[in-house]
Amino acid sequence: MLAAIVIIALLAALATPSFIAMMRDRRVTQVGISLADTYREARSRALARGIAVAVRWKSDGSGKGTIEIREALVLLPGQGVTKSCHTADWSTGSADTRMVTLQSFASSIYELADIKLFTQAGLDSPFGETCFAPDGRTLVRYSDGAAFEPLAGVPHFEVLNTQTNFKRIVHLPPNGVARLSL
Repeated sequence: MLAAIVIIALLAALATPSFIAMMRDRRVTQVGISLADTYREARSRALARGIAVAVRWKSDGSGKGTIEIREALVLLPGQGVTKSCHTADWSTGSADTRMVTLQSFASSIYELADIKLFTQAGLDSPFGETCFAPDGRTLVRYSDGAAFEPLAGVPHFEVLNTQTNFKRIVHLPPNGVARLSL
């Protein structure tokens, strides 16, 4: 019986490092899932409610950042026209839009995840804003205040585990339905 206990303890000691690495990689996968879900939620919201909805990524420069969903305010009849991707002021505090969700990846849960946004041209970008129009079009811009342009390529996020180099990629195709790839 003592030999069996020693063998079980030895096997547990050998499995612990790989189990810890697997759990850390799982957290990186969860970041990728969260990013993809944010884009899917915004697109669904735009189509279901018939309003423009934007997703804003802001990097803090250290592999972390925030992702926010904002939507155009629906105006009552006689108060004007509800703003579109092109006409709404998407800045924080604007009277045209409101924040729906805000997620920060700066907490200790995500400490191993290094997140980078790459434009459809393959350039690393600290800022990215994607606007989903109620008619199904997807527009994008990589500079705050720049004009939105139709999404023609496939921008993506790379989520890297800084200890194991395990990587997940979140693609945003022109139809706006984000995909997590292995």
